[in-house]
Amino acid sequence: MADVITTIGAGKDYATPQTWHDAGYGGAGAGDDAVGNWFDSDVDTVLALSDVTPLSVTLQSDASLGYDGTAGSGAGFNSSANVANIGVVDIAAVGYAFQLYDFEIRRSKTVCDTAWMYGLSYGQDDDFVAERLLIHHIIGSTTATRFGTALGLGGSRAIPTVKNCIAYLCGGGTGDVTGGNGFLINAAAAGKCYNNTAWNILDVAGVGGDGIIQDADVVTRNCLAIDCDPDYSGTAHANNNYNADSDNTAPGANSVHNETSAVFVNTGAGTEDLRLSASAGNLVDAGIGPASDAVVPTMDIDGTARAGTTCDIGADEYVGGAPSFAGSNLILGGGVL
Repeated sequence: MADVITTIGAGKDYATPQTWHDAGYGGAGAGDDAVGNWFDSDVDTVLALSDVTPLSVTLQSDASLGYDGTAGSGAGFNSSANVANIGVVDIAAVGYAFQLYDFEIRRSKTVCDTAWMYGLSYGQDDDFVAERLLIHHIIGSTTATRFGTALGLGGSRAIPTVKNCIAYLCGGGTGDVTGGNGFLINAAAAGKCYNNTAWNILDVAGVGGDGIIQDADVVTRNCLAIDCDPDYSGTAHANNNYNADSDNTAPGANSVHNETSAVFVNTGAGTEDLRLSASAGNLVDAGIGPASDAVVPTMDIDGTARAGTTCDIGADEYVGGAPSFAGSNLILGGGVL
């Protein structure tokens, strides 16, 4: 069976009925009121994967619409209403292979009523690749214990790969005192969590949010977690290494400890830019490079190349300035919203 490939982004027709229609969240019918390059998962129409039986599904952002350092610069998915226990991007199909690249995922409604909230989630039977995603403001509920998770992937039969993603300001709603999650990745075997960045994953009281939750079947390398509580938790894979933290929890003999948010270009409200700053010297070339570990991505979140035996820790490769997004020729993936 042939793969299913579609795109969203600049110049795309969002209302083509044979491609886009209501997937059950928000009752949009055949219409589509996407604004600019954004889909609202509570309003807009989406690709319904139940209509096809592919081996894999790809959904590609327009090549010019990747992350350029700040939110709102590219194509993405948004959730603006109260929904119960669902992801802004929620992969519900079973047995398909997905790839999802170069999108921003966010919530424009500050707090959800009585629900857990995920930026990106998918079920345990799916193989999934997520790269170069910017996920932020995934806030939980007015009900205690129902928190926000930026990226929740996998299960007992899944083989997820997550690279070059940034998650920040996710966690508890107004009633939650139990924290939140940045990257929650579970796998049956051979999971990969490489060159991801988590910052400020906390509950409403400013504590108790897990930046990166490790799994014994997921190798975590070249990741950066700052100002979470804790930055890293869970059961570490034996090969976890070359990570960085702000609280001495990063796994691996070659990991970097006790950094601060000064490693980022900007953490100001509404202008967050979590690329590496000139103060990130301890992270530069402190990670393992693609010449030494073939899983390491050869391009960072904004299109800068990685090469050699070392690379920088986190989703961004420091170049001494503000690199422009270089675009991508990769086939990207998507799912049911």
